[in-house]
Amino acid sequence: MIVILHPDIRRDSAEYDAIVDYLSKLPGIQLRVHEVQGAQQVLTEIYLLGNTAALNTADIASLAGAAFFLNEARESKVTLFI
Repeated sequence: MIVILHPDIRRDSAEYDAIVDYLSKLPGIQLRVHEVQGAQQVLTEIYLLGNTAALNTADIASLAGAAFFLNEARESKVTLFI
């Protein structure tokens, strides 16, 4: 699963800390964070590695700062949050 954050969420923000704190406590899941610097904004991707099919995607969707996620373990692959 990949969780992509809103571009205004910075690594030094409380929102970022809350997202990473929540995701890092998921059982059997490891995180990898990747940032891509564009011309005007930073795209932050958080990769969730492990049994993501068992995760409650509604909980992840409700995280403040999450823009959308891709979950290849489920039939519905892309969910957008605006």
